[in-house]
Amino acid sequence: MGKLEFLPEQKEKSVEPKSYGVVEFIGRRDELQDAIAVDRNLGGKEGRHFFGLYDGHGSDAGAKLAAKKLHRFLAEKLEKGLDLKTALQTSFYLTDGEIEKLETQKNGQFGATALAAVFEKGKLTIANAGDSRAILAYKSPSGYKNQAVRLTRDHRASDSIEKKRIEEVGGEIMSVNGIARVGGQYGYPFFR
Repeated sequence: MGKLEFLPEQKEKSVEPKSYGVVEFIGRRDELQDAIAVDRNLGGKEGRHFFGLYDGHGSDAGAKLAAKKLHRFLAEKLEKGLDLKTALQTSFYLTDGEIEKLETQKNGQFGATALAAVFEKGKLTIANAGDSRAILAYKSPSGYKNQAVRLTRDHRASDSIEKKRIEEVGGEIMSVNGIARVGGQYGYPFFR
């Protein structure tokens, strides 16, 4: 699996989710290959909220499995006392393993990108693997315009930092059906 990226902690404001919404677009494909998971009190803990977005690659199977499993693994690891960063990393690896098992059972080649957001005690933690993007929108102090801050960096073959990282660990950028694929996407063990 590719490197999970945690951007430096920002301490400007405390945040609390008041509401959330979900919008899905199929895009150019015939079927929607995305999945979403929301757990408003992750692991039964009041005030700990989980939001996950999974973009399927090859089919919706990897995304659906990740949406079912990742937050459950995370709740288990947090219950066992792991810190949030370690629990997220472990949960991503466990979910990746589940996708590999499903691939073997179904004799398929599919996967998913994963983007996870956890709100707890006024703090937002984001983890991502792949090219899904998190953006935080908020009202400007003047109240005139909304502002947006990019919270993640896409793991794409066109990104020089990502390409260098893949090559440094012995990987390569490969073309699948004419599309450059970044090593480390969920469920693509032959691209790592």
